[in-house]
Amino acid sequence: MKFISCLFFLYLMAFFNSILVDVTSIYGVNIDLAMILVTVAALYFGESLSIWFAILLGIVSSTQRLEIMPWEMMIFVGIAIGVNQISARLNFESIASKLILLTAALIAHNILLTSILSFENLTYSLVRYILPGVVYSLIPGWIFFMFGNFFAGFHHARS
Repeated sequence: MKFISCLFFLYLMAFFNSILVDVTSIYGVNIDLAMILVTVAALYFGESLSIWFAILLGIVSSTQRLEIMPWEMMIFVGIAIGVNQISARLNFESIASKLILLTAALIAHNILLTSILSFENLTYSLVRYILPGVVYSLIPGWIFFMFGNFFAGFHHARS
């Protein structure tokens, strides 16, 4: 079942990159759906599956910008390992704690990717694109975590 979820997430990312990224953009600020999906996979799936998912998602999400594909794959894998290790050692049952972890992952991903592309405008990019993008990305992340808790509660109640 986790493999089917990963395939669905990959399809969702491809659909988002090809059709919805321009529709959901607000003044150049985009939803970082790839990092949301990596964080969700690292929280709910095992370590090895989340690493493979991060590699595949790095390939799917970087098809429009091939020059940063290896960097984005490494950032996704590193953050997936970090989120998985943190969630294995700490108790992340509440939505607030998951959103805090998602916020840290989004900030780390955007700062690393922006510093790889151009380090000279990092402070401008931080104020203009990164922080509004993190706030904008927390809304779909909150929705993902709400559905995850709903389906996990339904699954536990059923068994």
